[in-house]
This record gives sequence, structure tokens and C-alpha cells, in this order.
Amino acid sequence: MVLVVEDEVLIRTMVADVLREEGLAVVEATTADEALVVLCGSIPIGALLTDIRMPGSMDGLELARVARDNSPSLKIVVLSSHMERRPDTEFIDAFLAKPFNLTALADMVVRLMSETRGAV
Repeated sequence: MVLVVEDEVLIRTMVADVLREEGLAVVEATTADEALVVLCGSIPIGALLTDIRMPGSMDGLELARVARDNSPSLKIVVLSSHMERRPDTEFIDAFLAKPFNLTALADMVVRLMSETRGAV
């Protein structure tokens, strides 16, 4: 299961749709707060895709840190037009700058998920 966290509905929908087309199960959230509810729930999440800037009590980087602390095997992809990859983000598995190619994103997520489970 992939959790897509993005407050921009069009981007979130496009990302979720392309991942579903690859055969992945996807759950969507609009804020880090919603994402934490999902991450703490009973649905096993294998990958987290998150924007950095979004409304709520924390941004996507803080969400990624919390998620990594609670689930070290979780694959984390950060999507943002507001940052370049920095040394203090070594806990992130991948970073994609917006605008990104949806096919490349899907390929990356499928690859990361296969590393986690051995199959998609």
C-alpha cells in the first residue's frame, strides 16, 4: 500500500491514478495529520509519498521523520518544488522535484516497493 500525501488535489489525484495503473494499492491524504492517522492505523503502508509544503501541524519533512522513526522499513519519497535534496534528509529514499514525470515516479515507486516486499 502506498500513502500519497499532497494538499493539491490535481497533483494528488494524478499521482494516485498513475500508481493504481501500475497495480499498486493507494490511499490518499491531504495533510500530515491525516497521513499520521493512516500510518498509525491497521493498513500496512509500504511507501510514503509526500509533498513538503502543506497545511496542518507539520510539513512533509517532519511527517517523513516521524514515519521513518515509527517504521524504519517504510520507503519515503519527497515531492517538492521548494527544495533540493539536503544532507539532513538522508532518511528519505528518493526526492523528486516538481514538475516531475509521472511515468518516472511510478517506475521509482514500483522499484522501491519491490525492494521492500520482493514483489509489487
